Amino acid sequence: MFDMGRDGILPAPVSSVHGKRLTPHVAAFITFFAALIIASLSTILLGGFNAFLFTATAATLGTLLVHVLINASMPSAIKNSGDKYTAVDVLLVAAAVIALAFVFYGTFLSISSPVIIGTVVFAAFVIASAVMATFRAK
Repeated sequence: MFDMGRDGILPAPVSSVHGKRLTPHVAAFITFFAALIIASLSTILLGGFNAFLFTATAATLGTLLVHVLINASMPSAIKNSGDKYTAVDVLLVAAAVIALAFVFYGTFLSISSPVIIGTVVFAAFVIASAVMATFRAK
């Protein structure tokens, strides 16, 4: 969030740092407040255990998405660094992306409503982020 403010994606005050401690206190507060709202609403609406399943599913999918994107970008990063990538590099990337895609697929097969809700919320967040990034790029 701090870097997004510094890069102009979010308002500049989000990237401010504390004068004495040099910590990104505004971004930390926004993150805390968003987590508090999500935890409170999901607990009230879904109950404690289901709220845990909902947030754990969304967090897991977010982490998996980051890993998929990092793995998929490795050949480009290797090429941009001036090194040559080999067929083994491409095969390892493909294997990692396929394995993580299988985990995504397995998540969608759940019959637990909190897991399905978490998955839908995560998918909506990814779509909204992609739309926002597309409009900001123009």
